[in-house]
Amino acid sequence: MDGTTFVNLSDGGVYSGVTTDTLHISDTTGLSQPPNGGTFYRCIVIGADGGKIASDYTFLRVL
Repeated sequence: MDGTTFVNLSDGGVYSGVTTDTLHISDTTGLSQPPNGGTFYRCIVIGADGGKIASDYTFLRVL
């Protein structure tokens, strides 16, 4: 994934629950899908001490 950057999501538009254990996406129209494109997602957990751990990235697959 060379050259890929991530942006933090915020509640609004199609996204809600971005700081909870369940991310809701109300409309997947326009999210590009593999193999021609794709929207990568990852989870960042912030501990009580402020330390951050990021998960591996993955595609969101809409069925």
